[in-house]
Amino acid sequence: MKRTCLLSTAAILATLTTSSVAMADTKPAIIWVPTADVEATPSGTVDSHCQKTGMSGSGIAAGCLPNVAEPTTLSPSDAAQDIADGIAAAYAAYDLRVVTEAPPEYVPVYALFTGAEASKENNSHTCTSSLSNCAALSRDVAYFAFLDGTNQCSDPDAVTAGVFATGLLAGLEGKDGAASDWMNYPPDFANPPTEFVDECGAIAAPLGGKDGMTAQPLDCTSLDHTGCEGGEQNSHADLIENLGPNAADDQPPIITLVSPADGDVIAEGDPLNATARIEEGSNYAAVRITIASDALEGAVAGGEFSFCTTDICDRNFLDGDPFKTVDTEWTSGDIADLPGGEYIVTVEASDYYGNEAETVQVTVTVEGGPIDPTDGDTDGGDSDGPTTDSNGSDPTGNDTFVTTDGDSDSDSDGDTDGGDDSGAGGDDGGGGCSVSSEQGVGGTIALMLGLLGLGFIRREA
Repeated sequence: MKRTCLLSTAAILATLTTSSVAMADTKPAIIWVPTADVEATPSGTVDSHCQKTGMSGSGIAAGCLPNVAEPTTLSPSDAAQDIADGIAAAYAAYDLRVVTEAPPEYVPVYALFTGAEASKENNSHTCTSSLSNCAALSRDVAYFAFLDGTNQCSDPDAVTAGVFATGLLAGLEGKDGAASDWMNYPPDFANPPTEFVDECGAIAAPLGGKDGMTAQPLDCTSLDHTGCEGGEQNSHADLIENLGPNAADDQPPIITLVSPADGDVIAEGDPLNATARIEEGSNYAAVRITIASDALEGAVAGGEFSFCTTDICDRNFLDGDPFKTVDTEWTSGDIADLPGGEYIVTVEASDYYGNEAETVQVTVTVEGGPIDPTDGDTDGGDSDGPTTDSNGSDPTGNDTFVTTDGDSDSDSDGDTDGGDDSGAGGDDGGGGCSVSSEQGVGGTIALMLGLLGLGFIRREA
């Protein structure tokens, strides 16, 4: 197994600041606690299933992580099942589903990897990643548990560590002197907490710095907490706000493909638009639309365009919002100037309770000839290849879609001086792990499209 190399806090902050919204609405969530090996791939890795994520994107359920520096086998702790069971018990009052197998890769998911190696350079006092996901704004993020110890944490209670890390994922911060609260910080592993206290209490300053004992600024602001004064937190109220009360749902979503219809023939020059309607009782769903054709092979990564609710696709439907309600229009937008050929349109959907919709798939024919790779330009402007208009502005694509020249810098020098040194992915151990990639947002597919004179879909931040 390769050594797990984790990026710095600064690198992970980019994955958590995905929205300017101050408070997440009440929505269900999933946490994945793997009990078997997971093959993790750095986000944005060229020529891999993670290349479309970009370096700062996430496709956690697909094993695409921005906080690993090389392809890595993540093996679970022997206590992984106990941790999963403990999290389920501690969060039984809230709308959080605990799974040990990965959901579909288009489903945003919290993940807690429990077998990360101990690190003498890691200053975490909780034996876990220790940066709060403020107001639970990011729903596709992975944290780590270092149950063999860190520089400031030894002999942890595995369940307590797991419950604390899950609290951070769900938008909480550590609390000061709250012995019975699961978010008590630093944890007293010899006397595990028992509840999420339903009263305001002081938030504990994270401990970090070179000595591991210097108080750091709080991760979140008072806008990220419910009903308390600045610098305070009501753990129970925040979980109700961010996740909602426990609910049950055993009915899968229902997909209706609005367009195209099976067997449609699209005239040369006319756009292809894939639009679906989703019905789901819990009001939130994860969705993926894929448009695939042999006619796109060699021009588009995998011979397909994809649109879904994680960064694993060419475009993330969420556009920086943690979720979309099911009554939102799920659409690819108009994709124009496609080469002639047979196209398969596939729509998938899942709710956040493990219910997957029956997949809908149709086949359509686009009239016209193949792509001429010598007939395009490389500046993302006018071209003879596919262009798309996914947000309704400038159907020419001149200011809506971009290509990338591939220049994307990443600093992963293992700086461990800020905050609680584990960051959202833990300390990198100072072992010289680094990231080397020439892929920017959109990755290789954008570069290929640019070279062929094809417009590319902008991923909204």
